[in-house]
Amino acid sequence: MLLLRDLGVFTIAAFFIQQLITKSDKRKFELFKAELDRQAREYQAFLDGKMELYRAELNFHSYRSTKVYDRQIDVIIESHKMLTALQQNMLDMTPLTQLVLKDFKEEEEKRRIKALNSYNAFAQYHSDNSILLPQTTADQIECLITDYRKTFWDYVFTKDSNPESENKEQEKRDRMEKRDKLEKINEKVKKNIQGVLDQLSEDFRRFIAAEKISDLLK
Repeated sequence: MLLLRDLGVFTIAAFFIQQLITKSDKRKFELFKAELDRQAREYQAFLDGKMELYRAELNFHSYRSTKVYDRQIDVIIESHKMLTALQQNMLDMTPLTQLVLKDFKEEEEKRRIKALNSYNAFAQYHSDNSILLPQTTADQIECLITDYRKTFWDYVFTKDSNPESENKEQEKRDRMEKRDKLEKINEKVKKNIQGVLDQLSEDFRRFIAAEKISDLLK
């Protein structure tokens, strides 16, 4: 009987101890869970803040890149327009034979002034806006401007040269040489320079057709 009683007391004591342990574990678990929830909320708030900052920066860079891209397109379109006019004026100026309406010298002077004005206008425009163009394109245009300038003055000096000589045979040779030079100048404008312009136009088209986002990632 004494043994049974001791066992009963031990069982009751164990029961209460177990209850105390269980309640303590529950409290610890609840405190642990609450701490995890708090940390999770803080981390989520941290991530949300970072995401908002990233979105703001992305929007800013996207806006800035879009504005620069639009400016680049404007420069390309205007450059193409001015180059087309310059090329046409050079083609009008350099042929060996010209249709004369009234006065050859006056009409020749007008053609030269027109070509020179279009050259100066484009050279100045490119100088002001080349920073907005890709480096390879800007360099290509610089070479083209140099080529136009050299071609213009080669034409003027050759055209204005006077191959008169007391020796008729020498004069004839000089006149033939002058004609050959003028013909080469005209061929250079029609073929060499036009070929560069055609390639430049293709580069312009590729740039205009390019995706803005892909350009940003380059």
